[in-house]
Amino acid sequence: MSYDDVKGAFQKGGASMRCSEVTKLLESLGFEVRDGKRGGHKIFKHPSIPSFYGSDFNCGHKKNSEVKRVYLKKILSVLNEYEVELERF
Repeated sequence: MSYDDVKGAFQKGGASMRCSEVTKLLESLGFEVRDGKRGGHKIFKHPSIPSFYGSDFNCGHKKNSEVKRVYLKKILSVLNEYEVELERF
């Protein structure tokens, strides 16, 4: 998927995006997504962007639950901030 496709998916997603979809979209842009220390907590970073130290989101406690809107906005702000680097990737 292209950067614009992923960004558009996050803009349109609202609160209906599932954890697996969020993970898949981030990975399509080269992000590494791994489990955090607590249940449902995910951490993502990009190996090709040295100035980006990482961010996180929470998937809740149920299997493949919806990601809250606040985390989707946080991810979208990361995509906007590193747009140039991600489009190069």
